[in-house]
Amino acid sequence: MLLNIQWKQLGGIWSNVIFVLCLMALVMPVEAADSYMLGDNLELAPFKPMVISGALKSKKLNEVSGIAPSRNMDDRYWVLNDGGNPERLYLIDSTGALKLSVKIKGVVNRDWEDLSSFILDGVSYLLIADVGDNRSKRHDIALHVFKEPNIVEHSLFGSSEAPQAQPPRTISLSPIATIKLRFEDGPRDCEAVAVDAKRKRVLLISKRTKPPVLYEAPLRLTSTVGSVVVRRIAEINHIPNPTIEDMRERPIVGVYGAQPTAMDINEDGSEMLLLTYKQAYIYSNDSDSWRLAVTRLPKKISFPLMEQAESASYSRDGSGVIIVSENVGTPVFLFSRSVSSVP
Repeated sequence: MLLNIQWKQLGGIWSNVIFVLCLMALVMPVEAADSYMLGDNLELAPFKPMVISGALKSKKLNEVSGIAPSRNMDDRYWVLNDGGNPERLYLIDSTGALKLSVKIKGVVNRDWEDLSSFILDGVSYLLIADVGDNRSKRHDIALHVFKEPNIVEHSLFGSSEAPQAQPPRTISLSPIATIKLRFEDGPRDCEAVAVDAKRKRVLLISKRTKPPVLYEAPLRLTSTVGSVVVRRIAEINHIPNPTIEDMRERPIVGVYGAQPTAMDINEDGSEMLLLTYKQAYIYSNDSDSWRLAVTRLPKKISFPLMEQAESASYSRDGSGVIIVSENVGTPVFLFSRSVSSVP
């Protein structure tokens, strides 16, 4: 969630005012500016040209803020909507078509901001990250862990014949664990969360700090009694600041272009995908340390202007990346790796 703004209510009368405010926002404290990358000389990640594979056409997918691949089915992705929306997960394909609605029981969508899928000891799990905190006032945040529904593809609809003509089914799902967390250095907004199943860690990145900060917590499959402390492990200093051109092109989102909005880690733990409003970034980890990995220059994935790019993940096999934005009708962007770059 960027701001509580009704986009269609913003008229041209605001454009000049907003542009000035955006320029003022670039005047950061010296300590932040010194540690924040000012230019954009990053190498492109080795992916083929982007493909628009479809769009999120269902009215139920009105504020998608997290996406994760199914670990049980090819070409299927779980998505969720931002805070204030019904407690639901939705299953889509890579064209954005809605396949299944899952009612989540026993938890509240206070501010769901990201979604992860992972395999541990041969079992597929989903993790809902209720971590949004626009005003940085939440005493604790929460991660809800579920076993991924074992769905036979033809059972998504009442019949295996002409499934496109039938409405998606709805099933219910309850968490196996709720993990309460608190940041060791105080409340902060967060929209980027990922599970590193290889190292049994959960990674989180702050959104509104300059620069963003990487945190970690242990991965658990049992509920907590109190709050687990989320430890600060590194600053992320290589995300380029918004340019004047960015703010002229999109005055609202442009100034926030460097803020992290989603994250994913590939299945073998060798890469991190980090999404911002402007670009996505790939960090390689060949040292078994994310603290060290994020000190190195990432490679970037560029994509066309999106109103609010807040969801990104790897595909099930790690051979591609999918990126979507909030709002009904947003396009689905797919990036496939060059053959020589598949990890």
